[in-house]
Amino acid sequence: MNFLEKLKGVLLSPTAFFESVRDEVGSEALKYYVVFLTVGIIFFGISAYFFGSTFPLAVNPVLLPVLMWVGLFVGLFIGAAIVHLFARLFGGKGDYSQTYKALAYGLTPNILLLAVNNVFQLVSPLIGLWSLILQVIGLAKLHEVSYLRALAMLIVPGIVIGLILSVIVSIIFSLIFLAMLSAIAH
Repeated sequence: MNFLEKLKGVLLSPTAFFESVRDEVGSEALKYYVVFLTVGIIFFGISAYFFGSTFPLAVNPVLLPVLMWVGLFVGLFIGAAIVHLFARLFGGKGDYSQTYKALAYGLTPNILLLAVNNVFQLVSPLIGLWSLILQVIGLAKLHEVSYLRALAMLIVPGIVIGLILSVIVSIIFSLIFLAMLSAIAH
């Protein structure tokens, strides 16, 4: 399946698409993601130049797309590892490669949004929702679980990480507050 066929398949026929890539090697999803991400970042840079960026420009406008590309590229590997851990906890049968494929292909609408975000900001929530739906379909098909379990694979890690970060932040602020009280008392 060529690049445009994959793009059309994941966006318009996700169930059939994810079933068709079940036996595909993970490097195919990696190639798709790298090419699509690169094109998306280039269009982001062009639209940011002509229409202004929605991101704070404290970062050099030339450096911003490069940093975004690296962050999104590395972030997908880390995100897939976290989701895969939860996929295993929720009874998923696929390996890390299947999780990576589900997320890489499922992010297609988000990358499209990145390319045109400065022009079409009103559709951002809808595109984000479609991307989540694609990832749920991908995880369900590639890990052979229900859609509800696949949704949990995506949502529970965010909740767990959020709770852990909340506890850490609370501890830090408590320590700062105690240090301030101690300084005032002396």
